[in-house]
Amino acid sequence: QVLPQLRPAAFKDRKPVFDLHNRPELLKFGTIKSVPWPDHMKWFDEALSGNPLLFIVELEDKMVGVVCLTRRALLCAEATGYLDPEFQGKGYGTHAIEQGVILAHHRWTGVREVFARILPTNEPSLKAFRKAKFFEFPHDLGLGLSGLKVLSRLL
Repeated sequence: QVLPQLRPAAFKDRKPVFDLHNRPELLKFGTIKSVPWPDHMKWFDEALSGNPLLFIVELEDKMVGVVCLTRRALLCAEATGYLDPEFQGKGYGTHAIEQGVILAHHRWTGVREVFARILPTNEPSLKAFRKAKFFEFPHDLGLGLSGLKVLSRLL
């Protein structure tokens, strides 16, 4: 099986990432709903400067998803991501998450934990993160994350 590769996002990816993020079949699973173009441009420009780390998930030179890692503190980062629904359920998301964690750890050598906040109804993401060796916290840790599942992976 050919597995997807990650590459750093480039300016040319601005519109395709925006279009993929705002697809209705992905928005229903996301913690962030539809993003207006000006907000996306600001966020994307920040990503190109290095935090968050934004990676394009490619399969045979076709963009099939995005993995984003945001440094939240000296020792931790948050992972988010999404795949084109056509490419879900094939192990690509798990592989992309694992590769993104490795790349973030190389970039930010002090990071010792990566976490994700996921809607309980988002079974595809929960499954992918669990397969990528993330474990689930039994509650929201007092962080005001009620309604979200928090998964974490120690590095």
